[in-house]
Amino acid sequence: QQALGVKVDGNLGMATVAAANAADRAKLIRAIMDRREGFLKSLKTFPTFGKGWMRRTAALRKLALGMV
Repeated sequence: QQALGVKVDGNLGMATVAAANAADRAKLIRAIMDRREGFLKSLKTFPTFGKGWMRRTAALRKLALGMV
């Protein structure tokens, strides 16, 4: 919801679905993945596991963008 710019309430309601349907999919994927990477980088275990996490998020980003 945050990446879509709608009210963050944790519910998949009509406004969220409408925003998702109207969104530029590639832009939305990038925004979601940027947030995911930011969250992972904020974890105290990032120095230990971060390289693998970033490798997997990069692969997921590439896969998702390849679908649009």
